Amino acid sequence: MKISSGLLAAVLLCSVVSLVCAGNFISQVVQANTTFDIQVPGGHILVIRNFTQEGTFSAITTRGQITATDKNGLSAVMMTATIADTDPTALLEPVNEVVIAGPSTVTVTGGDTSCFITYRKAEE
Repeated sequence: MKISSGLLAAVLLCSVVSLVCAGNFISQVVQANTTFDIQVPGGHILVIRNFTQEGTFSAITTRGQITATDKNGLSAVMMTATIADTDPTALLEPVNEVVIAGPSTVTVTGGDTSCFITYRKAEE
């Protein structure tokens, strides 16, 4: 009886752990004035959940940007960083989610202060 209850506990633990999984989200700090590319292959999408920039509204002159370029070379700014201002009197900016379809090259550019991005790739 002890063996079967131990086996049952192990099976339940494994099934609960698989339900708690947060997905394949990647969080990354983008240093000031740096860039990196994310390749999105055809048949896939890129979901950007969060793109924020530290600092105050008065101190930031250049915001971080996310630019997408398709296979034909056409590009557009998809999102600018939301300012994460710690001043309690400052107005809050919304943090929007963006979905970009592949094939495309997504370029993440940091502003004049560090930015923080959370994203994941998925199949369509």
